[in-house]
Amino acid sequence: MNAADQPLRIARAVVARKLRLIARAQTELELLQAEFDDQLQQLKARYERPITSVEGRLQRMRAGLERYCRQNRRILIPHDRKSLETAFGQVGFRRLPHRVLVKDEMRPEEVCRRMRQAQLGEFIRITERPDRSGLRRAVMEGRITKDQLDPCGLQFVEGQDSFQCVPRPAWPECAAGRERTESPARTGGAV
Repeated sequence: MNAADQPLRIARAVVARKLRLIARAQTELELLQAEFDDQLQQLKARYERPITSVEGRLQRMRAGLERYCRQNRRILIPHDRKSLETAFGQVGFRRLPHRVLVKDEMRPEEVCRRMRQAQLGEFIRITERPDRSGLRRAVMEGRITKDQLDPCGLQFVEGQDSFQCVPRPAWPECAAGRERTESPARTGGAV
């Protein structure tokens, strides 16, 4: 063996040893990641049904509350108020503004072409998109009709009430991520 080859052999051995250690660490990481992914999938599967059930129940409860509040709106929320506050949360109605929407199947370029044909070019923005706020104002002011929008691929949507529901946690500790160990009734209201 040549003495000149010695530094190269040592350097190659050092590189080989480091590569072996990196390969072991990479294998260890892949095994840990696979174990983590497996446990995560098991955890997701375990909670999927209960979460879906509670989400469905919550959606039905919110819809029922909205129906009730809409039916009893005059009693619950007089004209001078926008919401009703209770110890467990707030419900109310907010007025959404009138708006002009581009129909789902229509591309903005096609809408603009049709608007020019319908003599509505003044409501086209330079970016070649319909000026929906300008169109909304024009409809509201009576300068154009809703029917003129339809052949252009637009539709006028009346402003409407938007129901809002902002519940508070039953126990403030739950909101902070801490579990409650005793009910207020057992502790006389103290935690």
